[in-house]
Amino acid sequence: MQKRGQVTIFIIVAIIVILVLSIGHYYRGILKTIIQKEAVIPQQIVPIEDFIQNCVSSTSISAVRLIGLQGGYVIPPPSALTTNFSTIAYGYYENRNVLASLNKIQDEISKAIELFLPICFDESKFKEFKIETEIPKAKTIISDNFISTEVEFPILISKDKFSFTLNKKYYSKVNLNLGIILKFTNQLINKEISNPNYIDLTFLTDSEYDIAILPYNDKIFVYSITDPNSKIEDIAFTFMYAKKLK
Repeated sequence: MQKRGQVTIFIIVAIIVILVLSIGHYYRGILKTIIQKEAVIPQQIVPIEDFIQNCVSSTSISAVRLIGLQGGYVIPPPSALTTNFSTIAYGYYENRNVLASLNKIQDEISKAIELFLPICFDESKFKEFKIETEIPKAKTIISDNFISTEVEFPILISKDKFSFTLNKKYYSKVNLNLGIILKFTNQLINKEISNPNYIDLTFLTDSEYDIAILPYNDKIFVYSITDPNSKIEDIAFTFMYAKKLK
């Protein structure tokens, strides 16, 4: 009886091992197929793929610069301050912190890329092909020291009897300290809310940023926070927001 029990256990273990190996082989096959589909791009399509990647990189930079100049928005809210230079969203409004949230700014960067990318992708540069594009979709994450974006921009490319759907994900990474700058900006706004009639110059001068406070009138000011350690193409990044007193 003991031997029969040992044989039974052995058979069960063997069946489990076979099942595990079979399932692993099955999913490895699926994964291999997916990788092959993503990796195998016809040589004649590679210049189009490279062009889109360059557009993703350049539009990401443009989007980040724009949200910096406009207080975290691509399209500022109606309440924003309109100046000769740009339209700047409020961060401080009548003793309230109304600065755009981190999630909102991430969405705004994604929105800008989705708007800019179809403009950047110039189909006339590939006249030998018929190209049909879909609406791009972007997802952005702001970290302390960089901004990363994942973009989907499917296009159908055809020529005579040749047809290929270029459907892959593109990635961009902008190396600047936006996450840290936003934390500092919130800290600055909250300090001034706690004491509306006082500007802590020591707090400003002790920071690593170049900060300018520009009066618009006796109740409205524009804050400009420039980080010399965050540069895009050798230009220091600046984040601006408006402040309105009661």
